[in-house]
Amino acid sequence: GIWFVRFFAPWCNHCKKMIPAWESSATNLKGLIGVADVDGTVEKELVKRYNVHYYPSLFLFTNRRVFEYNGNREASSLTSFAITAKKAIDSGHNPSDCSFYMNVETIGGR
Repeated sequence: GIWFVRFFAPWCNHCKKMIPAWESSATNLKGLIGVADVDGTVEKELVKRYNVHYYPSLFLFTNRRVFEYNGNREASSLTSFAITAKKAIDSGHNPSDCSFYMNVETIGGR
């Protein structure tokens, strides 16, 4: 499946300000794409693995690929990003062609 994941820290003001948009986007994506939070102060191995250098950091996880989202933090932009990525993936296209994606890694790639 596809997951849209937010890495955050409890002390991060930008993360706190983003909560309403993130929750709205999660509601809009329910049943289409999984949405999750990762507390970077707890999950330090994941922070290291995905090179998280700032909070919040947003990633789209697919079956074998991870893409970082660097776009607008408004609910409509977050939702549009995830839906556009899902359509690209479902149709066999590589979403990394979009300007707001950056391929982070291929999981278990050969």
